[in-house]
Amino acid sequence: MVHLVVEWAVLRLPTGERRLIGVNKETREVLISDPVDGFWPGQRLIADSSGQHYILTDTGLVSVPARRAWREWCRDHGEPGFREVTEEYEDALNAAGAQK
Repeated sequence: MVHLVVEWAVLRLPTGERRLIGVNKETREVLISDPVDGFWPGQRLIADSSGQHYILTDTGLVSVPARRAWREWCRDHGEPGFREVTEEYEDALNAAGAQK
């Protein structure tokens, strides 16, 4: 399945695992990906370990509902912390000249 994602961020857990959080552009549902498995900046595409695909349709600026859902996910899964690495993805998108 392919999701069009707005208001997104990529977060790295202490284990090194990365997760995409954002909002589905069509349904406005908050999304939290399984571990990121691939990134193709020229297509603005992220794939996760479950086979889901996410097209990043705007710049990385995560929404309050997505941030809240992420904090709940961390608490529910016993994750003590994370680091935002969105800028790495934005830099790669810019370098690839990926259009929004």
